[in-house]
Amino acid sequence: HPSLDWRPLLRCVTGWDTGLHSQNAAEVWLLQQLLAHPNRTSAWQDADVVVLPLLPLVSLRAGIACAASDPPFANTTHRRRMGAAVVATLSHPAYARRWGHDHLVLTNYWDAWGMFGGKGTASHAALANVSFGWHETSAAAWGMAAVRHVGKCQVALPYVETASCAAATEAELLAGERTGTSLYFSGAADDFDTGDSCPNVALHAAAVRRALLRVGGAGARSAAPRLPHALVRATPHNMRGCNGSALGPGASGCEEMLKRHTAAEMAGARYCAIAAGDTPSTGRLYDAIACLCVPLILVDDLERPFPLTRPLPTEALGLTLPEPELRVHPLQALERAIGGGELGRDSDADRRWRVAQAALLPARRALSYRRRDSDVATLVMREAWAGCLQQRHTSARPPEEVAQC
Repeated sequence: HPSLDWRPLLRCVTGWDTGLHSQNAAEVWLLQQLLAHPNRTSAWQDADVVVLPLLPLVSLRAGIACAASDPPFANTTHRRRMGAAVVATLSHPAYARRWGHDHLVLTNYWDAWGMFGGKGTASHAALANVSFGWHETSAAAWGMAAVRHVGKCQVALPYVETASCAAATEAELLAGERTGTSLYFSGAADDFDTGDSCPNVALHAAAVRRALLRVGGAGARSAAPRLPHALVRATPHNMRGCNGSALGPGASGCEEMLKRHTAAEMAGARYCAIAAGDTPSTGRLYDAIACLCVPLILVDDLERPFPLTRPLPTEALGLTLPEPELRVHPLQALERAIGGGELGRDSDADRRWRVAQAALLPARRALSYRRRDSDVATLVMREAWAGCLQQRHTSARPPEEVAQC
């Protein structure tokens, strides 16, 4: 149905794969892969799963769609497009077959209410039986996104990896000695969209980041001992560093430069610290894997990709350092985790790093949206089939039972 195929809106959002929001472009990559997937059928009667070809974040960023999008979208608002899509979905015989329980919408942008409507809206109610790809499942979310889920169930989608490191070959990334940087992190210590008054963000994000920044020497006023050869940088939070709009339709030169600079620093570091922000999930994990910088995960609540089907071994996603250890004894905890921060060749620390780096290769291949032979769409469909699509009841808890903060 024309109201459901939102690909023409890509003409209105020139920067869909640039800047900071390129990590949230899973909806575009997955739709492209599924349209060419060998298991795809053009007849809904032959399909076990109906994927609605919506591009919710693209539509949200397009705002009032440009004339280039052609009818039926030219000069329409996101709300109007969503309303038309809901009507088309509910009136289609494919929906009546199982009342939407076999329907799937794929996006990995956090603001589900902004895209699909909040509780009490007609669109939110109409999509109650539909499963959604999201940046994490509602059960794993906290912070400002905790109750903004839509539908009966969520499939946690990987973030889209940085283009700079994705373009490099495995041989190129493995060849580097990376003798300049032991541990890399760049991020804000506070000023999150969800404030410090939220206990989860204050404990799991702000406190962890401050401990990390202190040991790395970023903005530390005291003469605290520092991890040798660490590159740790304190930055303004999220879009504020570029003074840009999170949803602007065009590409941001500042954001793109920041993404490329971060990727270059990750590709030159042995370990990359992965810390939470407004939410436990983070695109840093997938960028680090793409750059073959061993992730050092500092998020106890982090939901790993595809938790039901588990196509990857644990070591393929990096190392884990429990948050309490970092908060109480940050320097000692980091030294134990990465071998002291020394960068000498043929040392025990060097050999441990190379083993951990090589272990990332299966994840780099499996989780890359940008690979010509990418399997991300297949892995997503397997995860959805193993969980959400088998359910006939909602897994979303009511707002009063969700620890939003």
